[in-house]
Amino acid sequence: MPAGVAVAALAPAASAAAPATAAAPDRIAMTFASGGLRLSGELLVPSGRGPHPAVVMLHGAGPDTREGYRPVATAFARAGVAAFIFDKRGSGRSQGDPDYRYAELAGDARAAVGAVRARPEVSGRGVGLWGLSEGGFIAPLAAAGNAEVAAVAVVSPSALAPVVQQEWAVRNGVRASGSGALGTRSVTTFYRVTRSLGEGPLAGLGPRRARDVAFGP
Repeated sequence: MPAGVAVAALAPAASAAAPATAAAPDRIAMTFASGGLRLSGELLVPSGRGPHPAVVMLHGAGPDTREGYRPVATAFARAGVAAFIFDKRGSGRSQGDPDYRYAELAGDARAAVGAVRARPEVSGRGVGLWGLSEGGFIAPLAAAGNAEVAAVAVVSPSALAPVVQQEWAVRNGVRASGSGALGTRSVTTFYRVTRSLGEGPLAGLGPRRARDVAFGP
């Protein structure tokens, strides 16, 4: 991402509905390679004359496909911005294991940007990243030092590290369930161990494998 590019943090839109007068976008099926995997998606292209600026849309946490992002992608396309939506690795038609690391997702995002930039319908100088929730972590990682990314927009991102955010959510859920101090202390201990896995000899493993090595299958 070039120096000085803006990173915008956005609140979720109340509605992704596109203007009724805008023409429906064209849909182009695409696949692209990332880390030895084949990932599947589609490019929604504005009906007007191109080439167009474009955005690659990145998922929230967990297994996820393109379908949940189609309404927003359609709104982008009807506003004149081509939008690429794809099935997350290990989901839908994309290959891979859903037990992923953030570095792998950032690699997928960079590969998607490269594939979109190569399309004749797209202006190669105007491809950005849009990330929702977990995608708000991934988009800046993918854009860092990457001159192919023109802009980054993140929706409902966290200002904390992912493991800290998750600990807060689980601890408060346990407290709300009435489990008391013992339950909340157990959550804190678990996440302290989880953080240590990312800093020690298990750091190169995926989360599921690291858990199995540390605690047994």
